[in-house]
Amino acid sequence: MKSLSHAAVVFVAVLVFASAASACPFCESETGQQVKAGIFNDQFWGNVLLTLLPFPVLLAIVALIYFDLSSLWKNTQGWRRSDDFARSPPSLGE
Repeated sequence: MKSLSHAAVVFVAVLVFASAASACPFCESETGQQVKAGIFNDQFWGNVLLTLLPFPVLLAIVALIYFDLSSLWKNTQGWRRSDDFARSPPSLGE
């Protein structure tokens, strides 16, 4: 187990300190510079926002399903759940 954790630390260190550009044969070429300029242009942050936008939307849908927030909304609107009808009404001092 100790050797596995040691190997994991070495692997992470190699990944952190390795340069991504050293593995790319096209990054320093003219084509690589054009691609880099096309990605990191003035529309970069808008593209990042549009790329990440589905994640909060899907997270909200999962939260609605998991926490069943629709029943909370229905109760605030004056609707009654089906198990409320099974209870007897409160007594008035009897």
